[in-house]
Amino acid sequence: MMRLFTLSLGFMFISVFMNIVFNYYFQPVGLKINWMLIFMLVLTFRHSSISLSFLGVFAGIILDALSHGYIGLYGISFFVTLLLARQLIKLF
Repeated sequence: MMRLFTLSLGFMFISVFMNIVFNYYFQPVGLKINWMLIFMLVLTFRHSSISLSFLGVFAGIILDALSHGYIGLYGISFFVTLLLARQLIKLF
């Protein structure tokens, strides 16, 4: 459990740096890629732990602080997205 937590925190910080730096230079078709959501979805599909959904809230709040003033918008959407992905894993 602790290993998964440190792995996901490492991926979160890498994706924050990618969102800050890499998105300005790499925008296919003019769209910015949400690296944080991609990394969190990959971790959720790989390890279907409920703690990753709550780490998604933390990841969303980090992106809220970097992007706009509405704290909780990304946090809630990441939480719901990761919970839905977790339920999708249970179906298959």
